[in-house]
Amino acid sequence: MLSILLIDDDEVDRMRVRRFLDETPTGWARMDEAATLENGRAKLTCNAYDCVLLDRNLPDGDGMEFLAALQQVSDMLPAIVLQTVEDDETLGMRALELGAQDYLVKSQFDAPLLWKAVRHAIQRHGLIREKERLVGELQEALRNVQLLQGLLPICSACKRIRNDNGYWQQVEEYFTRHSNTKFTHGI
Repeated sequence: MLSILLIDDDEVDRMRVRRFLDETPTGWARMDEAATLENGRAKLTCNAYDCVLLDRNLPDGDGMEFLAALQQVSDMLPAIVLQTVEDDETLGMRALELGAQDYLVKSQFDAPLLWKAVRHAIQRHGLIREKERLVGELQEALRNVQLLQGLLPICSACKRIRNDNGYWQQVEEYFTRHSNTKFTHGI
């Protein structure tokens, strides 16, 4: 069962979303409600949600600003779908840039579209999190890997290696600098 937080100050809009959720497949979602950003923030810190339906205009602030602030504070946020009365593509694109997975114009969605938007937002959010995790692992692996590649110019007489600046240095010094190799002793 999905857990959804609806942050919307308009009781009629909240009732409409509740009704839409009741029309969707039985038992697919549980919904909590908040009428202000402050209450929504409190619920987000105390509960785990799969998706947040966030109204753009709230009495204690702007949903877009709240979205931007949330992205800066926590990387463990649920999927967010912005709801607005404005049918403005630029606003929708801005919401996506700020981290929302989708946006809905309040007068233009019904129960099936809400259900689809929530499911797709959660899926996109999961894919983004997975990509971020994999990129982080790759970056960590790259930091940990120091490869010695190519030809190594070494003097056959003194066994010193010529570095990239053209200076000759001890084999031990070169390997210590270019890998995680640590020499314990030498003669």
